[in-house]
Amino acid sequence: MASKLQFYQTVAERAANDVTANRGNWTGFLDTAARLYKYPFPDQLLIHAQRPDAIACAPIETWNDSFNRWVRRGTTGIALIDDSGSYPRLKYVFDVNDTEPSLSKSRPVYLWEMRHEHKTIALDALSKIYDDVGDSIADSFRSIANQLAYEYYEDNAREIKYRAEDSFLEGFDEYNLSVTFKEALSTSIAYTLMSRCGFDTADYFEDDDFQFILEFNTEDMAHALGTAANELSQQVLRDIELVIKKYERQKDVNRTQDVNRTPEDNRTPETERSTANERNADVHSGRGLSPAGYQTERTGGEPSVSIDGIDGTDRYGRMRKAFLKEHRTITYNSMLLKETLFPHLREIEEAANNRLQQVMNVLTERNSLPDKRTDPMGWTAGMNALKAQAEEMVLNELIYTF
Repeated sequence: MASKLQFYQTVAERAANDVTANRGNWTGFLDTAARLYKYPFPDQLLIHAQRPDAIACAPIETWNDSFNRWVRRGTTGIALIDDSGSYPRLKYVFDVNDTEPSLSKSRPVYLWEMRHEHKTIALDALSKIYDDVGDSIADSFRSIANQLAYEYYEDNAREIKYRAEDSFLEGFDEYNLSVTFKEALSTSIAYTLMSRCGFDTADYFEDDDFQFILEFNTEDMAHALGTAANELSQQVLRDIELVIKKYERQKDVNRTQDVNRTPEDNRTPETERSTANERNADVHSGRGLSPAGYQTERTGGEPSVSIDGIDGTDRYGRMRKAFLKEHRTITYNSMLLKETLFPHLREIEEAANNRLQQVMNVLTERNSLPDKRTDPMGWTAGMNALKAQAEEMVLNELIYTF
């Protein structure tokens, strides 16, 4: 019988195929992703598969301890895959609609929204970061999305071309692949921005705007497009969130001053609102929550340390994981949800240690070292130099490669 982890990995794989099956599925996913924009793409995918109407998610500990809200009895948590350790496991979050305030005072759950009064300050803030920001929020979103999509493709073209294999994009030449991916990404970013900022997206997008989605018909290409849209739209929405929150805090200060409160009283509402907003950012996005803050479930049959390295340090597996997560995000997310990430890390750990030993054997044969008994410091220095040389070869061959 499959474990729960394997079950939800299958759910994620199926969801990756489903979201790019047609225009409606993709825009439906983008609406969910827009509300939960601070979550990474794999989490957005699983939340959408289980609770597409989710508004603000957090672990049960955050609802209980930070907001004094309680998850309703019998509620099923939204399962996500926790990749923070050296083996995958499940973690669970709950939507705000699954909770209710306790009898004692609960903290408000505040989610920022863009109102008419925010548009001018938002445009001013965006104009300091991006080019071609004008008087229209919608037009500016499209312009920003175009800029970000172009830059992203240029930086990640090689990985995208590799991931296009077996999809309908495989037969595209370099120019047409570039145009299609940039258009798909730009439209997805603009849609996500407008959805989160309260626009009626039906007024700004037509079916033809998403005709590209059928070309992204494999898990790998769904991950490529989804990961890019997530990273870039999150970047813009964070900029908007900061300026709106700052504006709202200043309004609170002005309000208290207008009613002639004492300096002590003036500080209190602002402090409470600021704290509530910051705590809510964690609820909305999962930001700042350590893996220990989640309910977790270990995989059935997985050892407590899954990467078997020299002295149990699994150093090269961890280095490979960090490299993929930072520099090959598309590949990392795809491997995580296809259950190939952690086996890959174990293989890398074993291969790197074997290769290191092979190279060291060759180097020690070719280089004369001081006698270990008569000159231990000289021998140690020589061995360290050879090991550094050998490790550099291993890192270039196995760790920091595509």
